[in-house]
Amino acid sequence: MVRTIVINCPKPDNAITTQELARITRYPLATVSRLLQDLHVLDIVKREGSSYRHFWSISPYVRECIDKSGLYKSDEELKRPTQMFIKTKKKRK
Repeated sequence: MVRTIVINCPKPDNAITTQELARITRYPLATVSRLLQDLHVLDIVKREGSSYRHFWSISPYVRECIDKSGLYKSDEELKRPTQMFIKTKKKRK
């Protein structure tokens, strides 16, 4: 989840909604919401917005640590797919 936010919100002032994260990751909305709430309690992400629609971004401290470490910037990391695709079998005629 953190990697998805970092990739989709490259600048510190960018934010992404819970619904957008659910769509990108293909996880159920409830799962994404619970994950983000846990990350928020741990001060990994910060939450903005109303009770109806939350906007999420990486906390300044965590973003600084990620930037200093070079995490999510290596060639291997950039080539890794950000989404999991489910292969379905085609019906035979």
